[in-house]
Formats: sequence, C-alpha cells, structure tokens
Amino acid sequence: TASRYDNKLEQRNFEDQVEEVLGWLKDEMERSQSLVHRSRQIHDAELANAKREMDKLKKAAKHIIKAVHKKGKDKAARSEATADSERRRRIKSQKIMASMIKSHAAQMEHLKRGLHGNNTYHDDSDS
Repeated sequence: TASRYDNKLEQRNFEDQVEEVLGWLKDEMERSQSLVHRSRQIHDAELANAKREMDKLKKAAKHIIKAVHKKGKDKAARSEATADSERRRRIKSQKIMASMIKSHAAQMEHLKRGLHGNNTYHDDSDS
C-alpha cells in the first residue's frame, strides 16, 4: 500500500506539474498574442504615419512643380516682352535712320541745286 500511495503521490505531483506547465504555456501564449497585437497596432500606426508623410511629400512636389512651371511661364512672358520691346526699338531706330537718310538726301539735293544754281549764275557772269 505504501508503494501504491507513492505512485498516487507521484501521479498527483506529475499532474500538478503538467497543470502548472499548461498554465504557464497558456500565460505565455496570451502574452505572445498580446505582443503580436501590440506589434500590429504599432505597425499600422507607422504605416498610417508613413502614408501621411508620403501624401505631404506628394503635395509639396505638386506645389514645387506648379511653381517651377509658373516661373517658366513668367520667364517666357518676360523674354517675349523683352523681345517685343527690342523689336519696337529696332523698328524705331530703322525709321530714324530712314528719316536721317531721307533728310540727308534732301540736303544733298538742296546743296546740288544750290551749287548748280551758283555755277549757272557764275557761268553767266563770266560771259
């Protein structure tokens, strides 16, 4: 009977140990699941933050592209205005030159007439 009692005691100790190990395993599984859940939450939060940052970067890039495009348009408009101004200046200069040439030609013609008139007058007085 003593050996029977010892066997029952060993059996009881073994069952207690199994129960203790199972309890510990259950606690560890719950802790692991909690850690996995927390890890997922952190991961989801990091993804959400990364998405927000990406959206901010996209928005900033669009603003930069628009600004560069506008600057290019403004520069093109300024270049066109400068070219127009230069064309008007050149046309004005050409008109001034044409007027000066015409005036010079008229003065030359006037001088020629004056010289011919004087030569004719002097020629008549010599005779």
